[in-house]
Amino acid sequence: MYEIVKAQFEDGKTLTKNRHYSLVRRDKWPSYHWDLYPLTNEYFHELNPYFLFNLYSTELFRFSKTVTVRDGYLNFAVFVVKNFQKLATLGPHYLIHPDLVPLVPPNLRSHFSVWKLSQPRKLELREAKTVLLYGMPLVLHMGPLEELRKRLEVLRSLREGTAVQVFLPVRKQTFKAQEKETVFPFELVSLLKDLLPGRALEFINTETLVSQNDFHSTVLFDLTANRAVISDDYVHYHVASKGGSVHHFLKAAPADSYFDLSLSVNHRLHVCPLPAAESIFVELLHYSRTNPGSDLLFDEVFQNLLGGKLNQKPEAP
Repeated sequence: MYEIVKAQFEDGKTLTKNRHYSLVRRDKWPSYHWDLYPLTNEYFHELNPYFLFNLYSTELFRFSKTVTVRDGYLNFAVFVVKNFQKLATLGPHYLIHPDLVPLVPPNLRSHFSVWKLSQPRKLELREAKTVLLYGMPLVLHMGPLEELRKRLEVLRSLREGTAVQVFLPVRKQTFKAQEKETVFPFELVSLLKDLLPGRALEFINTETLVSQNDFHSTVLFDLTANRAVISDDYVHYHVASKGGSVHHFLKAAPADSYFDLSLSVNHRLHVCPLPAAESIFVELLHYSRTNPGSDLLFDEVFQNLLGGKLNQKPEAP
């Protein structure tokens, strides 16, 4: 694994490099890539960060020695179920988020490693002058409001005088077979106001966020419950590369890191061995075989099966 990753780093051949831009037919990308902007915005590093759902041909899979997988667990699960028989011959070594490990078929583990992100000088919430609350206000991203409230209780400990910005890019209900009217964004805003009484909330839009070049003294707090839709979010990269801290990033390099590279002066990517995990691949494959006409990406039963298996908490001893 180390030799493959090292060779890719030294070669630096990635699909997001400017000189390779014209090789990709972006009109062949699925429409939801654009629906998820700016989360899906492209950026560069030598280990080829890319969405598997945008690799529409075998040639693109074989373009480089590695792919740093940016997909969330929903897209990744569909990719593995559809391609497991040819995965070993498609070409690259896949670097995935640790949350995606249970989806890897047991016989294909050697083709995967995990990536982790660290910030040695990361600020904690209590040290921030500004806290940026961020997330796409959809249930698939954030989970039920009751669970979100529990996760956000930590915000009550913010220092007096800490400025609070809120970035909630409202988009289509991604991966829903039918668009339905929802009041979730309004319920979310009400929840934030309830948790932070008396604090002024500054709501910003995408243009304001991406045009900002200095996030020093800012901590980004992601409201997302899981990695269902995206595991490598451009907003995290943008804030960290402009001097900000991302709340869930590691503060120290992981002990099992066997390769790392700088993404900016403020954060690093670490490549680590695939950890042990019970695979749920067979269950997902069984569902796909018994529902051959289903578009798994938009199948709510499949989504719930997947989310339930990945997010279930261990029973108390």
